Amino acid sequence: MPRCHLTLSFVKSLQSDSTTKRTMYMDTDFRSLLLEMRPSGAGTWYIRHKENGKAALLRIGALEEVSVLEAKAKAFEYQRGRLPHREGQGVPCGIPVRRLTFGAFVSEHYLPHAKSRKRSWKTDQGILRRDILPALGTMGMDSITRFTLARWQENMLGKGLAASTCNRALFLLKYVFSCARRWGFIAESPALDVPALPEKEFRERYLSEEEALRLLDALEAEKNRQAAQAVRLLLFTGARKSEVLAARWENVDWGRRILTVPLSKSGKARHIPLSDAALQVLAEIPRCSEWLFPSARTKSHISTIYPVWDRVRERAGLKDVRLHDLRHSFASFLVNSGCSLYEVQKILGHQNPKVTARYAHLAQESLLRAANIVGEKLRKKHRNGRSVDGKKNRE
Repeated sequence: MPRCHLTLSFVKSLQSDSTTKRTMYMDTDFRSLLLEMRPSGAGTWYIRHKENGKAALLRIGALEEVSVLEAKAKAFEYQRGRLPHREGQGVPCGIPVRRLTFGAFVSEHYLPHAKSRKRSWKTDQGILRRDILPALGTMGMDSITRFTLARWQENMLGKGLAASTCNRALFLLKYVFSCARRWGFIAESPALDVPALPEKEFRERYLSEEEALRLLDALEAEKNRQAAQAVRLLLFTGARKSEVLAARWENVDWGRRILTVPLSKSGKARHIPLSDAALQVLAEIPRCSEWLFPSARTKSHISTIYPVWDRVRERAGLKDVRLHDLRHSFASFLVNSGCSLYEVQKILGHQNPKVTARYAHLAQESLLRAANIVGEKLRKKHRNGRSVDGKKNRE
C-alpha cells in the first residue's frame, strides 16, 4: 500500500491518471486515513480501525462527496477518540462529516506546531485571539476568500487600529494559511495575494540631553524604586525592555562589566557593556532573588513597567516618548559623541547593519558640527582683520 501526502492537487492527479487496478493510498499525516482509487477515477475514503481485534475499514464517503479537508478532519477526530461508538462495542458506528473551522485548525493544528517551533508562539496566540479569531474563527477553512480577508482588513482599520498592527496580523495569517496548505488542508492560501497596508515612515523620537536630565529627575522622585531602576538601566544601556526585566544576577559580570543575554531577539547570546552609570544602578538594586527585578506575585521576574513609565514620563513632560525610545536615544547619544555606526551596531546587538543605518543621519549632523568648527574659526579671524596666512587684511 503506497504512503502518500494526500493533498487536493495529488488527488486530482490520481483522478486524471486512472490506474488499471484498484489501489489503496495511505496518508502520511494520518495513517488511519485511506483513499481507494478505482480504474474509473472514482474514489472512496476509509478510516482503518480495529474491530474485534482485527483490522477493518470504515467508509467515510465517496471522493466526490467528501473533500480532502473533510476526510482529514474526520481522521484527526478518530485519532483523538471523538467518534461515536455502537452501544456495548468499541467500534465507530459512522462518521458525520465535520466542517473544519479556522478556529479549530488554529487550536488543533497550528498552535501545537507553533509551541514546539516558535519562541514567539505566545505572541501569535495573542494576535490570533485579539485580532483574527473574532472575525474568522467560526468560518470554514475552505470558505475564507481573498475578499473575506480584504473586508477583515477594512474592519481592522475601522476599529482605529494602526496599519502596522493590521499588517502584523496579516503576516501571521499568511503564515497560518501557508502551514495549512503545506499540510494538505487547503489547496491554496487565500492570503497569498492580499497586500499589506501602507505604513507611516519610521517614527523617530530621541531625547535631548535636557530631556534626559528631566527624566532622571522624575525617576528620582518615583516611589516605585524597582521600576525606576529598570528605566534607568534601559536609559544607560540601550537594552531592550525584555532583556533588562528578565536579567538574572548570574548574567552580570562585574569584572568584565557586561550583562549577558543568554537568548536575545536574534536567537543568540549577546553581551551588553555596562557603563559606570549602569554599574551604579546595579549596585543600588537589592539582591534578594535570582532575578534583578523579581515579581512579588510570582516566582519569576516582573513583566511590565508601563504604569510606572506613564506616570514618570508625564511628570517629566515627555508624554510622546515611548519606553522603546530610550533605546533610540541611547543610540543617538553614542552617535553624537562620535561613535561609529559599527560600534552602535555592536552595542545595541543589531544583527543587520541596515537596522543601525537609521541613525546615519545623526552621524551626518555630528560631522557637520565638526566641519562648522573650522568655518567658524576662520570667519572669526577674518572678522578680526586677520587672513588665513596670518597677515593683516589690507582691505
